[in-house]
Amino acid sequence: MSTAMSRGRTAAFALAAGVITISWTWATLASTGLAALLLTYPKTLYAIQIVVGGSYLIYLAVIALRAALQGKDLAKLAETQPSRAEFRMFNRRGVLIHVANPKAVMAWVATISLGLQPGAPAYRPFVILLGYAVLSVIIFSGYAIVFSFPVMSRPYANAQRWIDGGLALFFAGAGLTLVQRAITEAGGYLATGR
Repeated sequence: MSTAMSRGRTAAFALAAGVITISWTWATLASTGLAALLLTYPKTLYAIQIVVGGSYLIYLAVIALRAALQGKDLAKLAETQPSRAEFRMFNRRGVLIHVANPKAVMAWVATISLGLQPGAPAYRPFVILLGYAVLSVIIFSGYAIVFSFPVMSRPYANAQRWIDGGLALFFAGAGLTLVQRAITEAGGYLATGR
């Protein structure tokens, strides 16, 4: 939403495409056996994802802090079309947002587990994936469209420095909490030998 308000519709679509791509990837992996892998090595995979997620949140905190300190004119920035390099950067950011989100994987494992009960027809995973594909495009494209209108972006532009400062604090706190949790849990695993 903030990308749509601060950089416009094209940048928001690039970010949404990255989120959708990884979301579809998680859905496909979950329906083809990721659940079994997570059940076999849950602590290791969870710890890796927490460290990656926490590190990415800290990175986002730095970006938000930098934006808050710079205080760019978002109205002019949103009117300019992103360059190819910026378009790829927004897409990459969308990918990283969803790769680093531990809840996304767990939500897909839960969704697929509910949808694929023993005796379920073989086509059911495809129905679930198709339904999600349609919904994700509608929802994330909808965010890009709705939040890129001036009526939505003007209030954001007026409060941008405060919002980015608040996001920097939030992302830093959440990222440090995740990394600290991974370190604490890893210490517990090493102490118990499990």
